Amino acid sequence: MRKTFLITLLIACLTAISGPAKATNYDLGDITAGTSVVSPALSFGASTSFIDHFLFTLTAPVGFSAVFTHVAPTSSTLFSTFSATLFQTSPSPASGAFSSAAIPSGGTLLFIPAPAVLTAGSWDVTLTGTSGAAGGFYVAVLTAAPIPELESYAMYAAGLFLIGTIIRRRKAVVTST
Repeated sequence: MRKTFLITLLIACLTAISGPAKATNYDLGDITAGTSVVSPALSFGASTSFIDHFLFTLTAPVGFSAVFTHVAPTSSTLFSTFSATLFQTSPSPASGAFSSAAIPSGGTLLFIPAPAVLTAGSWDVTLTGTSGAAGGFYVAVLTAAPIPELESYAMYAAGLFLIGTIIRRRKAVVTST
């Protein structure tokens, strides 16, 4: 009985000193090539642990980048930890993180996954961290850039070949006269 009381007291003490926690999902829906999504300034109270999920769907492969900015006007608003992780949730969920990075306190991270091209499917960018003694905030910007199709590269190569042929013929005409 005494052991149960001590365990209960220990759990209550740890809960009291751990501070509040916050977890939020932001469903961004379909993101198409050529668009950017900007979050509002997401703020937190003093010493709050948070896990924010930015969920989105891509209907076609896109070039992807994300920028997370944590502004800390004073040392008491610095996040003690702040990191980003990218997961693909479907069609075939990844077994672990697709790409992740730690964000420097009071700084900006340009977060680009290892392959800069993301395939069609559902994705989750997860931000985790702990706010400073006086709270803090951050802003997220997710950008999907269009990927040139193979036809574009073929047209480019054909144009270069045509220009090269014209220049070669002009040189041949100039040298023969």
